[in-house]
Amino acid sequence: MRALAVLVTLVGGVALAHDVKGTLVYLDFGDARLAAEVQLPIPELTLALGVQRTDADSQFMLDAAALERYLRQHFSARARDGRPFDLIFERVTTQTIDATQLVVAQVSLEPPSGESARWLRLHSDLIAHAVTNHNTSVFVRHDLQNGQLDQAPRLLEMMHVQNTDIVIDRTEGTKWVAFKSVFELGMRHIADGTDHLLFLFVLLLPAPLLARDRRWSVAREPKDVLRALLWVVTAFTLGHSLTLIIGATGAVSVPSRAVESMIAVSIFVSALHALRPMFAGKEPWVAGSFGLVHGLAFASALTGLAVDRSTLVIGVLGFNLGIEAMQLVIVAMVLPALVVLSRRQPYRWLRVGGAVLAMGASLVWFAQRAFDLRLG
Repeated sequence: MRALAVLVTLVGGVALAHDVKGTLVYLDFGDARLAAEVQLPIPELTLALGVQRTDADSQFMLDAAALERYLRQHFSARARDGRPFDLIFERVTTQTIDATQLVVAQVSLEPPSGESARWLRLHSDLIAHAVTNHNTSVFVRHDLQNGQLDQAPRLLEMMHVQNTDIVIDRTEGTKWVAFKSVFELGMRHIADGTDHLLFLFVLLLPAPLLARDRRWSVAREPKDVLRALLWVVTAFTLGHSLTLIIGATGAVSVPSRAVESMIAVSIFVSALHALRPMFAGKEPWVAGSFGLVHGLAFASALTGLAVDRSTLVIGVLGFNLGIEAMQLVIVAMVLPALVVLSRRQPYRWLRVGGAVLAMGASLVWFAQRAFDLRLG
């Protein structure tokens, strides 16, 4: 970390945490390394560091290099053979969580050559060396190989002045469990995602029809429907796969409100197309473009998996295949009925009614997401 003085202001983002006092350590396990988030309460940290705090302006000066030295001295890990893990500092920020002012350090722990990142002897006497009644709570937040991904963090152990060393063994996990858990997450993400389901539904509504004179007219032959739909689904898959990979790696970060608002827009535009052909023959291009947006939303479900390359590859591959599997299940369930109904006159009312309802829902979602409005 750069040796420079930084001004730590006791104003930060508000987040949710467990109702646990003291220092909190959240662990994200990968295959080749371990990520840790260390949350240190500032009042106790100042005592441990001997830093003077000015209560009048709620600020104190913290030397970044001094904080790094402090953490290296009081927070470390060793492999089975006793060799130390390499402690790499990513960033340090300040936050206010549940009215507690914190310094939050993001670090990586890399095991020595030939040793596993999933077995370690963790040492921590952070703050406790100076404040003897101080506790450190150690949580597992993400551990894909043990199937822990979207659940709440699990408390491993409470560390204190009389318990400064603990053994953490996560080696029972497997890559098959990792793939299976993230595949199931991808399926649930679609099955439980009302907006994604509605987007898929409005894409399917005009699929059995041909566009003539800017109107939906006669029904297509089933084989033509399947061919056209294959192009649309493939384009959507390519679009969301690309941004899912980019978003999961953290290379691009887009505010969730903007992403969710654009998903509402994608539903509205697709519903308009279901009412009257807007881009007949260009559906794959539109589906691919909107897929880029949906992929950014999908990526939020994989937060914390970019611990190392192996974990990220399993996560993205399994999650993406789970999404595709559920989409294919939905298409297989819905499309045959739509093809049959499209050859009957009442299908027009189903198409129009479904599109109008989708437009209404998308407008409500857009208002809620873009402007934080609470309707009803």
